[in-house]
Formats: sequence, C-alpha cells, structure tokens
Amino acid sequence: SEDEDLPYISRELSENILGLMADIIETEQSFETAVEAALGESLQYIIVKDQHTGSQAIDYLKSQHAGRSGFIPIASIKQLKDNQTRPSQADKLLLNQITVKPGFEDIAQALLGHVAITDNLNEAIELFNCNGSLQTIVTRKGDLISPQGVMLGGSKDKLDGILSKKQEMKALK
Repeated sequence: SEDEDLPYISRELSENILGLMADIIETEQSFETAVEAALGESLQYIIVKDQHTGSQAIDYLKSQHAGRSGFIPIASIKQLKDNQTRPSQADKLLLNQITVKPGFEDIAQALLGHVAITDNLNEAIELFNCNGSLQTIVTRKGDLISPQGVMLGGSKDKLDGILSKKQEMKALK
C-alpha cells in the first residue's frame, strides 16, 4: 500500500497522538445515527495532546503529500461559553446519551454540548422555532438543523457510519 512508503513519524509525535474521536465515545444503538450526524467527519479526527502536536502532524501530512486530517488538541479545546448555545432541557442534550472515555470529557462537551436531540424532524423544527437558543438539533434518524437554521437530512440507505461499524465489530467479537 502507499502508506508503506511513508517515513515513520517521530517518537515525540507518536507519543502525543492520543487516538480517534470515534474511539472515545460509546452510545446505545438507538443514538448512533444522531451522534454520527451531529459530529460528521469530526468522528474521524485525531485527538492530540496539544496544538504543537497538531501542527507537527499537519506539517508531516503536507511534507509527505499524505492527504488531510482534522486534529483535536486536548489541551486547548474551547467550550462554547454562551448560555444561549445550550439546550434548555437536560433530557434533550445529546451529550447525555453517550459515554465518554475518561479524560476526554472536555472534547465531548465542546463538540456536543450544544446539540439537542429530538425524535423526529417536526419536533426539531418546533424546538428550533420556539426556544430562541443557538443550538444544533438532531433527530434520532440523523436529520439535523444547524444553529443558523440550515437543514440536513434524507435517506440513510446504504450508509453505515463509523459508530455503527464499531458496534458491529464489537458484536462480532
């Protein structure tokens, strides 16, 4: 494969790469699609110790012409401060429906702390229009309304997300 031709990364860089976003969260099967919709491609982002490590990893990818990736520096992840970005009801908070690997709670809070969950798109639209909060709203089936009101959705046919594949591998073991 092409990867075999790439030079090894330094030991320092390797030790400061902590894992994938998808590997730090667990959720019940009924919430997998919602979490996948809310996090999108950030599920594949690499968690690193700090911004310096992220910068080194990006430089490595550039110098090796090895593609692109997202990096989440655990030491500098920022929480949304505005109370208007928090769902008003705790039971509607998607973050309360997942389990986070110890030590990574700040990352989950930063990426999901503003995401509300509803059962269906009509309920999501109603919540968006009535509560005045700047939040992402996602349905269990993965339809999404962004804080700006952009709607994403459609059929999930032929789409298996990373969390459902992870769950399937766990079941096979």
